[in-house]
Amino acid sequence: MDSIDPALRAACHRHLRQLNMPVGFRLPDLLQTVSDRRGRTITLHPAPPSDGLPVGMLIATDEHDIVRYPSYTTELHRNHLITRQISHTLLGHQRDLSQFTTGSFAPDTGRAHDRQAEVLATLLLMRSAPVVARPPGTLRAAMARVSQLLAFLERALGTAAGQLRLPELDHQHGPIEAYRKVIQIRDAQTLLTPYAHPDAPALAEAEMRGRELPADQRSAIVEAATLASALVRFQNRTRTPGDERIVIPVAKPLTMHAEIERLAMVNQALTSDQVVATVVKNCNSAR
Repeated sequence: MDSIDPALRAACHRHLRQLNMPVGFRLPDLLQTVSDRRGRTITLHPAPPSDGLPVGMLIATDEHDIVRYPSYTTELHRNHLITRQISHTLLGHQRDLSQFTTGSFAPDTGRAHDRQAEVLATLLLMRSAPVVARPPGTLRAAMARVSQLLAFLERALGTAAGQLRLPELDHQHGPIEAYRKVIQIRDAQTLLTPYAHPDAPALAEAEMRGRELPADQRSAIVEAATLASALVRFQNRTRTPGDERIVIPVAKPLTMHAEIERLAMVNQALTSDQVVATVVKNCNSAR
């Protein structure tokens, strides 16, 4: 396994010591600390799925920094993407908007800068409450399903799955490994947004009509059905026009535990619920 370069690890820990963020800090605390340190305000800009720009990016103006983040995914994923962009500012990375191609899924540019920002962001978030809390034993079965879901997505995406891989860290166990797998799955859903069939959520709801299911299970089935439709259309390279595009419906758990439980339900629906298979069949025939 690739390990962190000693010089990079030392630089990241130096930034961590300078920031002095307490265990369990929240994102607004980090933004205020970085803003005070740099003497520049930080503005968060929620990004829609269809404007053709990268879902996570930093724009530095003369007076302040603007951080774009996806408005349509979970808080844990948003916090990760925002913290990664903040890490770029701490590391002194510059952004060049001309490097991005309109309509493409563009991760942070520059592999070396990506790696540096990813390492610093992960080390930072290791100190936040959703990450440092150790998953209880009751979540082990759910975590196994999350691992299965990520493996399935990577196989289905083929070479495009390379965009989901995060730089290797020394901390590849327990809650940190779980956290990073959740982020990779959410990144996969972002990557697949242009391919999701716009009728999939409504078709899934219609197929469940008359079934008495808990609300969280129903929403997980809708998410799974929409994700499945996107995977099929991705393999056929069938993109949805921007004005018809929807995002893959995602609930908004606030903690890693809730994310694990949610994604375990999505994996269960994706692999065994007849609603998902029916929706995919109907979407395929309707194209």
